[in-house]
Amino acid sequence: MLVWKNLSSKKCLIWYNESDRNMDRKWKLDSNGIPFEFPTFMLNKEEYAKIVSEINSIYYDTYLNKEIAFHPSIGLDGNYYVYYFENHGFDDYNIIDRFSI
Repeated sequence: MLVWKNLSSKKCLIWYNESDRNMDRKWKLDSNGIPFEFPTFMLNKEEYAKIVSEINSIYYDTYLNKEIAFHPSIGLDGNYYVYYFENHGFDDYNIIDRFSI
């Protein structure tokens, strides 16, 4: 389902489907205890660490002050993906979804 969300006076079209995209979604809090807007798309520990490390390495040039962002990368399975995430500051991300490209 596509839904409109207002994020800091910006209206964004967000993909959100609780029922069939990833049944293991969990709601999480950021490092300050503030809940993220969307449930987490669960990745295994290795893939999560890889993606967060990549985002951290280019955070200040690419993702600073962006509430919602896309990060293209090669997954652990060798396929190309775009990772869609909420940004609450450096090293404080919530992976919302992963799309094959």
